Amino acid sequence: MSSSTVDPAGEPIPTSAVLMSSAKHIASRCRNENLAFLKCKKDDPNPEKCLDKGEQVTRCVLSLWTVSSTPNSPPFPFQKQVLMVDDKYQYSCDDKDNRVYGWICSNLAVGFWMITPSDEFRTGGPVKQDLTSHVGPTTLSMFFSTHYLWGQSTIKLRDGEPWKKVFGLLLIYLNSPLIEEDALTLWEDAKEQMLIETQSWPYDFRLSEDFPHVDQRGTISGQLLVRDK
Repeated sequence: MSSSTVDPAGEPIPTSAVLMSSAKHIASRCRNENLAFLKCKKDDPNPEKCLDKGEQVTRCVLSLWTVSSTPNSPPFPFQKQVLMVDDKYQYSCDDKDNRVYGWICSNLAVGFWMITPSDEFRTGGPVKQDLTSHVGPTTLSMFFSTHYLWGQSTIKLRDGEPWKKVFGLLLIYLNSPLIEEDALTLWEDAKEQMLIETQSWPYDFRLSEDFPHVDQRGTISGQLLVRDK
């Protein structure tokens, strides 16, 4: 388990990744309670009429946090069961931190890395969370998605409406260690390559005509004051 999903005592922290990992178990084990609650909400828009159904859903979910792995075994925390199952949502991070990630082959030490020098092409802003990798192992590069935002970040176009957008650039970086080096040095090397790419951004070699070149870009600095009344 990674340090970001457990507390100092080793107990799972209910982060969004952990809760998303739990979703499929909740959907399966609390299906009847969920369906009853949704039917009640559909039949009667008055929230007070469905409070009992909502309480049943809550009780079902809470009951999952302490279950037995076998009928005669001691209680086994459901949170730890969830974390024992690899899940793509455990590899989520903020777009601003989504710079380099990947996998190292354990049989033949080869690193496969996705390096993203800039997140300017992504939707949702710097703190929008998204996926990086998947089980398998699988490496992803999410251009835009509804993860953690539902349908708010989808692209909606009218019939015949022209639209184009530049995605990227991305670098797929492969590396391998020297004979005497440990395989984990591949991760350090990938991070160094990421720094090289981010410091070289924006690239000055010829790209799409829709990609703003270095001489077409500017900078802005100052203080943004928001008055929220």
